[in-house]
Amino acid sequence: MAIMPTKACCAWIMQSLLDEGTLWPWLSNKKVFLVGRRSKEAEIVFREQGIQITGSIGLDGYDELIRVQNDLQSNQEWEIALISAGIPATILAPRIAKLTQKVAIDFGHALDMILDGEEYKLSDLVKKWNDRFS
Repeated sequence: MAIMPTKACCAWIMQSLLDEGTLWPWLSNKKVFLVGRRSKEAEIVFREQGIQITGSIGLDGYDELIRVQNDLQSNQEWEIALISAGIPATILAPRIAKLTQKVAIDFGHALDMILDGEEYKLSDLVKKWNDRFS
């Protein structure tokens, strides 16, 4: 017996929504909170797209998870948290969703794509990150 799901999704869904032009309309009537190393600079771009940003907070490693988690739990203004923070995002997103009963999405490199546009290259980001620890 073959099982055929009615919908399929991949880890790059947010990037796909961005490429298709459906991300901004989807977020247009939501209160969004940005999390990640580049969240402050992203606020400007999101606001230019008409997105209501209720806040943003940096997240640059595991040692900051609890601080960010507490911040998101205490701030009840947001409806969707977009978290771009590598592996810490995969930990934080389900944790925040469960604790707040709100939508928390591991936004992946979609934030980099938004900020860097045509200049976005994952390999360059990886090299830059690794160079910090060399």
